[in-house]
Amino acid sequence: MAVVPVELRPGLESIARGAWEGDPAPPMPEDAFRKKSGLGEPLEVRAQFWGSGRPDADAYQFMIVLKDIRPTIWRRIQVPGFYSFWDLHVAIQDAMGWLDCHPHEFRVRDPLTGGEQVLGFPEEGSIEDRKALADYLVPIPDYFGDEPVEYMYDFGDSWLHEVTLEAVLPPSRETEYPVCTAGARACPPEDCGGVSGYAEFLRVIADPTDEEHEEMLHWVGGTFNPEYFDPSAVHFDDSYLRWKSAYLKDEEAYELLMSDREAAAALTPVTHTNRLGDLYFLHSRETDPGSTSHFFSRNEDGQLVHEIPDGYEIHERPDGQVQLRKIPEEIITERERLIVESAVKAAGIEDCIVEVRGDAVTVFLADLDETFVSGLLDQAGLIALESPDGPNVDEMFRAPFGGEPSEILRDLQGYTPHMRFVLDDPVARTFMAERMCFSGAMDWMFVGGPDRIESVANRFCRHLGKDSFYEL
Repeated sequence: MAVVPVELRPGLESIARGAWEGDPAPPMPEDAFRKKSGLGEPLEVRAQFWGSGRPDADAYQFMIVLKDIRPTIWRRIQVPGFYSFWDLHVAIQDAMGWLDCHPHEFRVRDPLTGGEQVLGFPEEGSIEDRKALADYLVPIPDYFGDEPVEYMYDFGDSWLHEVTLEAVLPPSRETEYPVCTAGARACPPEDCGGVSGYAEFLRVIADPTDEEHEEMLHWVGGTFNPEYFDPSAVHFDDSYLRWKSAYLKDEEAYELLMSDREAAAALTPVTHTNRLGDLYFLHSRETDPGSTSHFFSRNEDGQLVHEIPDGYEIHERPDGQVQLRKIPEEIITERERLIVESAVKAAGIEDCIVEVRGDAVTVFLADLDETFVSGLLDQAGLIALESPDGPNVDEMFRAPFGGEPSEILRDLQGYTPHMRFVLDDPVARTFMAERMCFSGAMDWMFVGGPDRIESVANRFCRHLGKDSFYEL
């Protein structure tokens, strides 16, 4: 990595702090109107474009999309307008969840020549061995405009990100920048082999019968949920300390970074975003003298808890409610739960919940789908046309839930237990299969077993969502 000359260090420190005393930040068009975000969704923001080195500099809002992966992994961040490309690099790393242990580069369009310019570590160059400009010397207003910028991380795995400037906004005094305001899905693990390697990684951890399943889960730390991301949990490092640690090999800066991360973790409240996208906060309250209880609430005010109590875990119910519960005794293994989940997905059921309850693996199926919701809206619209004085469809369905069938479905969706596999012999690990009886009082009825979980799951889960289910 580059060693910065001593005479440049005070100037670089000024850049990192947003107080460069040389030329003022270059002006940008006074007015702009962005109609699309990096994901193509409507985003209408009118803002004054003007770079600044002052603490009240405008906030640059970026959309970061990890390319070539579906469903899309993305983040939306806001950073100070005086940031350099190094500062932006650190913010992207922290928001995405990367560990910044590999080289990186930005590929930008030179506004003067129209040619491509590479920004990164000046003596490492790019993957094509082109000389890179030092990214810590280049302010972000110099190159960001209407066109997205490519950001490459890890020249081996080649993680390509598309970085789109969505808007330049007036700074908010209530916001501490940088900030991650939204995003979706977990960042891939480091060194998993790029896009194709990540696809293989997901296949292996989802298949408990794969011979590499246990080894892969152990490698990733025991568990990995590709759908999980909580923007409120993002911690941004001090980009100047990261610069000193990376470029100057400053051990004191590194130690400060580690202590800052520990302090931030201690101050960060325990949160959980459920499958509906609702953010819950863990609270505590005193019930009796010397006795404390804990509960989750969507209210961020109150006595927030910063660490999950020993012996407890976060549990999300099928209806999306979040609770803190004692870690149950492991009667059913995670491998056995995944075997059932794989069998359900093999039957073509995508919207489902497979969870362990006591000595059984229970399968919950979604009550509604988009086709049903679309039909409901169409029928309600016909009623409104026939009865102008009747209920307003927009007031009843579209406005409260967002308007589109998918958004309405997200808020109305419920899940009902359909099948379960009950442990019959803890030593032989055999299970009995039961399905829910929906005629009369709902109750479980025996359909087969005992047998190994692979056998009963594959034999009976294929009937889920089909008429044959009721013939079992």
